[in-house]
Amino acid sequence: MMNLSTKERILHTAVKLYNAEGIEGVTVRHIAGEMGISHGNLQYHYRTTNDIILAIYQQLEDHFSRLITDMQVERPLEPSLIHVFKSSVDEAFDLMYKYRFIFLDFVAIVRRVPAIKSRYIRITQQRVQQFEQIFHMLIQKRIFRRDIPAAVYRALTTQVFIVADFWLSSNAVNVGLPMKAAMDFYKDTFWKMLYPYFTSKGLRLFSNELSYQP
Repeated sequence: MMNLSTKERILHTAVKLYNAEGIEGVTVRHIAGEMGISHGNLQYHYRTTNDIILAIYQQLEDHFSRLITDMQVERPLEPSLIHVFKSSVDEAFDLMYKYRFIFLDFVAIVRRVPAIKSRYIRITQQRVQQFEQIFHMLIQKRIFRRDIPAAVYRALTTQVFIVADFWLSSNAVNVGLPMKAAMDFYKDTFWKMLYPYFTSKGLRLFSNELSYQP
């Protein structure tokens, strides 16, 4: 953390504390004390914990926007497309774990910081359009099936968001796996969710991600 600015150090420390203790147990003084700086110094950059949470959420948004943009880029060679898709899924799960308090406390967070709710709605609308474009690209390359109605692909987009946004809560409440095992379990669930949409060609290309074959 030696090369980070004070603002970056504040966010880094806050993420660590929120992940460990949840949003209700962490105050501005708590974060400042963990950093070894004064309460006033921290408030020069972020007046309240709500401001800190909003800034952290912006970081997460920026990371996801970059990931989706990478997946949307047309690539002439299919192995490159497959590699980027697989890598993006892995990185997305890593990001969700890195910022896990947001997903575990999401309802409480949007009640506490209403600006996050409006941003989430806006970014979700963008993500829907972006994923529909990605699925269209996979259909055009005959990796996804052409005989499935567009409405079903739209429903798949919703399913992708449900798994992505709530797998951490599902694990915490229902499954209870250690985190590495949980990430493997829900990534496997993600790929199985896509299984019916793959063509034979798609199944071959994604064979390393699928734990069973037709």
